[in-house]
Amino acid sequence: MGGRDAVVPSQRDEEVGDDGGDGYGGGRAAEPGHDGTRPGLGDARARGRTRRPGARGRITHGGLVFALADTAFAIACNEDDRVTVAAGADISFLKPTVAGQTLTATAIRRTRTGRSGLYDVTVVDEQGDAVAEFRGRSRTTSQTF
Repeated sequence: MGGRDAVVPSQRDEEVGDDGGDGYGGGRAAEPGHDGTRPGLGDARARGRTRRPGARGRITHGGLVFALADTAFAIACNEDDRVTVAAGADISFLKPTVAGQTLTATAIRRTRTGRSGLYDVTVVDEQGDAVAEFRGRSRTTSQTF
């Protein structure tokens, strides 16, 4: 994975789920404060820290994990000057996350043929344990940046 680094506009001092509410929906709950980099074309890494638990106690809302994985996917699939959007995505949650954890999502391009792409994203906790696996499908538009 050599290649260029790209820092995504981020809210480095904000934390995932810091919405002033129940951590479930209003405000910035679904917008992870992230630090994103691009280690190589078609690859990306995004990091975020969970802050507020979901409505069910200590476990954080899965939408926060999805948003972090989706961020890495978005960075990875926009690897050139053509605007690329999500055509769909699926996630499998493997392990619960709790408030205060720092999660890292790493995206890898599996294939890009014509205007269609397929990317896999693994989300891990601080110990390197997988907490989620995400698969994103992309579609490249005719627009450029």
